[in-house]
Amino acid sequence: MEIDSWSARERVLQMKKLTENISAILFSRRIFVAFAVVFVLYNVIGMLLLYERSSDYWGHLASMYAFAENPINPPNPYILSDKPTHLFTPYHLFWGVAARILHVHPFWLLPIIAGVNMLLFVASARMFSRKILHDEKYALILTLTMLFFWNDPWPWSGVYTFGLLPLTAVYPCWFALSVSLLIIAIYGESANRFFVVFHSLVVCCVFLCHPLVGSFLLLSLAAKALTMQSISIFKRIELLAMPLLCVAFSALFWPYFSVADTIFRSGSFVKLGVMTGWRTFYENPVWRIFPALFGLPFLAYSFFKRRLTFAAFGLTAAAGIYLFNYFILQNALLARYAIYVAFFGQVGVIQSLQCAEKHMFNKYAVFGYLIMLALFAPHQIVSSARYIGPLRDIVLGTPIGTHTNITIFHQYLVLQQYIGRSDVVLAPLETSERLPGVIHCRIVGCNQSTPFVTDYFERQLAVEMFFARDSMTADRLRVLSEYSVKYVLVPRDYESAVNDFTPYLTLVYKDDGYALYAVR
Repeated sequence: MEIDSWSARERVLQMKKLTENISAILFSRRIFVAFAVVFVLYNVIGMLLLYERSSDYWGHLASMYAFAENPINPPNPYILSDKPTHLFTPYHLFWGVAARILHVHPFWLLPIIAGVNMLLFVASARMFSRKILHDEKYALILTLTMLFFWNDPWPWSGVYTFGLLPLTAVYPCWFALSVSLLIIAIYGESANRFFVVFHSLVVCCVFLCHPLVGSFLLLSLAAKALTMQSISIFKRIELLAMPLLCVAFSALFWPYFSVADTIFRSGSFVKLGVMTGWRTFYENPVWRIFPALFGLPFLAYSFFKRRLTFAAFGLTAAAGIYLFNYFILQNALLARYAIYVAFFGQVGVIQSLQCAEKHMFNKYAVFGYLIMLALFAPHQIVSSARYIGPLRDIVLGTPIGTHTNITIFHQYLVLQQYIGRSDVVLAPLETSERLPGVIHCRIVGCNQSTPFVTDYFERQLAVEMFFARDSMTADRLRVLSEYSVKYVLVPRDYESAVNDFTPYLTLVYKDDGYALYAVR
């Protein structure tokens, strides 16, 4: 009997020691730094070797290229028009000017941009843990939770899951999210009014770079201002009003496109092909963000105990917006607030761990957390790995380097010696979306729309009709004339479809991938 009792105590002690060792790893500053280094390098190398088919990627690159050409009055990155694009943001301006100063193509800055964005993210997670969670040791757990506590996330801009990296590492949403976490952490901490004004100006920058994340930042700052303790009513009003005033000012006076017009027209973005429909973010939302929902019981407990914390208030507001949009507004932009319901739930997961640690339930909480991480992380890691070109080559059995964005870049860069920056090139839609980002020419149509291109679908149909096998010669000539086309780029897969039209064109360049023709 004594032996059994001794064995039970020994198992308890071993379990306690194992829990302490695991907690020491998760809470270690050195481990967090090591993870941050590996995480940043993964995205830098991944971006360099990216297998890329998304129009968003080439769209951001094209906008940076436009700023690199003319920072004061950038040309439309796609069409031969004076119309701007919603991608003329401070983010694209900064990196475009950087490329201009360094005399390099913006493409070669993309790994650096990915590294900067990811470094900002891990730094912001650390600061958020220190200021909002009141303990820096939770930085690694917060980072892992934000990246991996997703079940089937939406593959759209603004979703910060690991499964979309390194593809989205250069997207402005990552920059905006990282800066938002930093501002949330330090906002209102100083009594100096200068810092309130400075932080509000940063809020403007975030809002211009990514309005969805900017609205989340405004919501979060309001949540923090309303839940801060021991501040005067006038200070609370100042913290609430200053960001809103600065955002309103920036919306009125940003010189590169009409921010206010873009916001008011956001309801028509789906019809213009700018974003997906609102219903997409209401399809199985509980299933998609399921892991984050484990933080809800703690937040609900805090709310009903009348301890109105930042996360509880933010979750209530985000969920309210999400539900109100479903029943009343049905706006495609506000539908994405499902992302921020997940965020506040993820913060609740960390706070649940904190609570368990205080009440001596740490060993159960830590093992439960690790089990969940082991369940959901592999899927996100595999989803992310499919964006790495060499890995795709191994799976497909093709030569290493076949499927990388570097290959695509060099494939079209040779055309720069033939095509001017104001020349209009007609090419199939998938090819067209890459050309402006590589050689900064103009195109007829592609898969990337903007709120200011009202004939987006007509342009797509014109391109598809031109490269259709049974199109009439007169219709093709009309397309060339209507859109001032100077060159036609014909990939090898389309040669037979337009073979009967080549007598109207002059061959300029040809290789194994495509043929470039000049319009007579």
